[in-house]
Amino acid sequence: MKLFVVLCFVAVACAAPPYEGAEVLRYENDNIGTGTYRFAVEQSDGTQQEAVGELKNGEVAVVKGSYSWNAPDGLRYVVTYEADELGYRSTIDKQGVANTKYTSVV
Repeated sequence: MKLFVVLCFVAVACAAPPYEGAEVLRYENDNIGTGTYRFAVEQSDGTQQEAVGELKNGEVAVVKGSYSWNAPDGLRYVVTYEADELGYRSTIDKQGVANTKYTSVV
């Protein structure tokens, strides 16, 4: 029975299409555990993420950052956020022109 389960896993792994994911072009992580940090990553598919965090008055964590990606509709979405003692606030910006085709039914 164990052999059958192992063979099932092998069959699933062999049948899965190869992963053609994005490559990491840039990775920065500056965090020495003292309350302040900076993180950034950029991938070959255009996905980006950056965050900066710090302790405010030694008590409250403040995080500011953004992340963005190219969507299948042709737009680039950019989310900018801030989190602190007032809560989480974000904005979403759409850049570019959507490549959606509209059809009408008569």
